[in-house]
Order: sequence, then C-alpha cells, then structure tokens
Amino acid sequence: MVRRLKVFLTKEVTVRSGLFTGGARYKDSECPSPTNKVLAYSYETKEWRPVAPLNVARMEHSLCEVDGYIFAIGGIGEGNRLLSSVECYNPRTNCWFYVKALPEPRAAASTSAEGGNVCLQGGYSQMNHGQPSSFYYENKVKLFYNMETNK
Repeated sequence: MVRRLKVFLTKEVTVRSGLFTGGARYKDSECPSPTNKVLAYSYETKEWRPVAPLNVARMEHSLCEVDGYIFAIGGIGEGNRLLSSVECYNPRTNCWFYVKALPEPRAAASTSAEGGNVCLQGGYSQMNHGQPSSFYYENKVKLFYNMETNK
C-alpha cells in the first residue's frame, strides 16, 4: 500500500500495463522541492506500487514512453538547478539508467514519441526565459540534437 504523498505537478505516462508517475514537486515544507519517487498503477490490480526511484530528483521535467521504455528528460533539480540529464527506465528490470544528455538544460518542455524517437519541444533553458527550440532524440544512435541547428 502506498501512503499519501504531498506531491503536485506530477508527470505521468501511459504504458500498455498501466500508468507511471515519476518526479514532481514534493511539498513537505514551505518550499517545494523535486522528488525522485516513481509510482506505477496497474490496470489489472487497480493498485499503485512504488518502483525504482529516479537517479536524480526532478520536477518540471518531461516524461514519455518509447518502445516500452520510459524517459525522464531535463527538468529542475535540487537547488533550482536546470537539468540536462536524461534517464531511461526499463520496466522489466525495474532500473533507471542514464542516456545521452540534452545539448543544454531544459525544463517544462512537451514531448511526443513517434517511430521509436522522442521530440522535445518548448520549455525553457534559463530561469524565466521561454525557449521555442526543439530537440529530437534518435533512439538508434542514442543522441539528442537541436532540430533547428542539427547539432
């Protein structure tokens, strides 16, 4: 049984077997902080259960599913530090591992997945500055690149 957590602004992703939510603003005091907690909801049992935590606590990150793997991308970490790190979760092994980082830190971006690849759009790369550029992650070569500059 999962106890009630004081979290808000969570990120969720739907997979074949259920729903995953990972990272969020965790409000345990006056100042919200990022969390590395990840929960999985099973459509079959209709229950939430904790799974392996993210390697890095994050909030305002992107979360998406590609080919059965879940990607946690960028966000804001401890100390309001913008993150460029990208983690990938393998549900079969219940393990998060790092993949190639973003070319620059990014938070509050939208993601979409198509053909085994990830497109990261918008968000911001500096506090209080919007960033209209897009990044594309090619799963075959495990690399993010800027769609406008091809770098």
